[in-house]
Amino acid sequence: MSRVSRRVVVRGLAVAVTPGLAGCTLEGDGAAPAQDGSSDPVSPDPDVALAITVLSEETAALAALQATRSLHRELGRELSPMIASHRAHVSLLSRAAPEGSLPRASSRRFAVPDNERAARLTLVVVEQDLGSVQKRAAAAAKSGAFARLLASMTASSAQHAALLTAEAGDRDAGGAA
Repeated sequence: MSRVSRRVVVRGLAVAVTPGLAGCTLEGDGAAPAQDGSSDPVSPDPDVALAITVLSEETAALAALQATRSLHRELGRELSPMIASHRAHVSLLSRAAPEGSLPRASSRRFAVPDNERAARLTLVVVEQDLGSVQKRAAAAAKSGAFARLLASMTASSAQHAALLTAEAGDRDAGGAA
């Protein structure tokens, strides 16, 4: 059985998720082959480090959404698609990370505000912060396909933040009438 390098996994994931996008080729990335002739590069792929960083932030955002849904059950229908989105991102990024490098569950608990509007607005900040990390990672990615995948995740976080913001505003407008 041949061993697949993490670089191939990262690229394969990116290509699988962004099939309709045209762009950079995945060949000729300049990585030197390992001395033993295997396809694993001598130095770690910089995109793997980016994947681990984004994975850590995705995991934290997922935990924040789940904690909020647990405390504010009335937000379940709204938060469930966002949770599913972050689960998919965590699953993709987990496949790119080497064993032992996956983020551990934080011992620090996410503090969910008791007030529903405040909880929504706190999640807006979580999504915006995640989007900033994803955007920086997309700009730094060596693989064009991986950069597009991260950009897609960035758009997802921006959409989540916009939906949460709009819903918080709609609730205020409805409550004031």
